[in-house]
Amino acid sequence: MKKLWQKYADRIDGTSLRERALIFFSAAFVTVAMIQVFLVAPMQEQQRRLTRDLGQSQTQIRALSEQTQNLVRSRAGDPDVDNRRKMEQLKRRLAELDRQMQDQQARFIGPQRVAGLLGDLLTRNRRLQLVGLTSLRPAT
Repeated sequence: MKKLWQKYADRIDGTSLRERALIFFSAAFVTVAMIQVFLVAPMQEQQRRLTRDLGQSQTQIRALSEQTQNLVRSRAGDPDVDNRRKMEQLKRRLAELDRQMQDQQARFIGPQRVAGLLGDLLTRNRRLQLVGLTSLRPAT
């Protein structure tokens, strides 16, 4: 294995400075592309899905709340008993949805940890060098 690395190192040493720069930038591009494809893109897709699910859940909660209010208005007897029961059901459903969302979010790597993760990746492979890092606003 060492001979193979030495062979590639000798081939690179024999190239011009321009060719070395192209090799370096190509390797850096491939590394960044792999990080994007295997780490960032799946997390972004999962985040989009969770955001969409949360929006749907909020829409359902609003619809259930309106139904509850309509039932209160339409009942002739004591509406508080039914309303309290339905409100408790809605609160339990909301708590369950919040718990599910927190469970899903716990699986993400937070934006504050991505730089550290990238730093660890670069420390493990001493031949890689970070040229620049830019944080973008989250897409909605």
